[in-house]
Amino acid sequence: MPKLKEVYLNEYNIPIGGAVYLPLASGQLQAYAQTKPEILANYCFMPFIFMRDDPERILAQYQDPAVAAFSASMWNMNLSLEVAQRVKERFPDCLVVFGGPQVPMDDMGRQRLFAVHPFIDVTVRGEGEHTFADVLIKFLAAQDLPHASLLMKPSLHPFQSVRNISYRVGPTIITNEDHPLEGNPDIFPSPYLEGLFDYLLPTGMDFQVTVETSRGCPYRCTFCNWGQGRRYRLFSMERVRRVAEWCGRNRIKYVFCADSNFGMVKRDYEIAQYFVEAKAEYGYPEKFRATFGKNAEERIFQIGKLLTEHDMEKGITLST
Repeated sequence: MPKLKEVYLNEYNIPIGGAVYLPLASGQLQAYAQTKPEILANYCFMPFIFMRDDPERILAQYQDPAVAAFSASMWNMNLSLEVAQRVKERFPDCLVVFGGPQVPMDDMGRQRLFAVHPFIDVTVRGEGEHTFADVLIKFLAAQDLPHASLLMKPSLHPFQSVRNISYRVGPTIITNEDHPLEGNPDIFPSPYLEGLFDYLLPTGMDFQVTVETSRGCPYRCTFCNWGQGRRYRLFSMERVRRVAEWCGRNRIKYVFCADSNFGMVKRDYEIAQYFVEAKAEYGYPEKFRATFGKNAEERIFQIGKLLTEHDMEKGITLST
């Protein structure tokens, strides 16, 4: 059988109080990509690289990478760039992909990122599940071509049909059109429920998790692009209930809810109850924190009261 192409997902998180966040973004990319038969047949996802460390010790975890993807945030951008540069120097045929909030959304910012960092091959903007899977599939076609042929005309490039990306064609940076937002986020499997992090749990480390019960934001604040032209979409209650139960069963101490406006909709009180019930049964999670919403003062008060009664509240935030 031909050797599977190795994919390395990098999402360096900061330990807080001796605990570290599991790499949710990386897990989401892998969980959805593995629903594609072409990817399962041709790629092997290597263990997540999610701990901050010396770049050389991180690089020592690489064997024969075909794809190195980086989820870039403000707290890990410099380390991600340093590791990516060394990956490209040591493995020049490895495809280097950057996504996450630190990837510029505007064309000028993207052009600058590519110009300053010539080792980056592809950037992804916005939601990454569909796009990253498409990149992996199209990269199979690119792998069948001589490396120099990736400098071909944009209309012939394997990536020319992949939405939400910018990529190099010789000295030129091509930006493809946007991908419509997925209306049903439940098509993206949960990495927690798919067991992608299970191999890490027996290590004895303390883990924190980020959970989503919704995506997007209904507001259009000028200082934020979360709600700019984006749809507000909800994950199913059954999925959220199962994630809460997973957190309790696996002794997760701290849960951060990444919703834009938790408490904005009626069901959020019931979601808080799911985590309270998990703690009642398993003793975990110890704490649940959310970024609370606007214009739902009574519901937010009730959620905060519920969490406080079960010693789970980390503080009520106020939005303006």
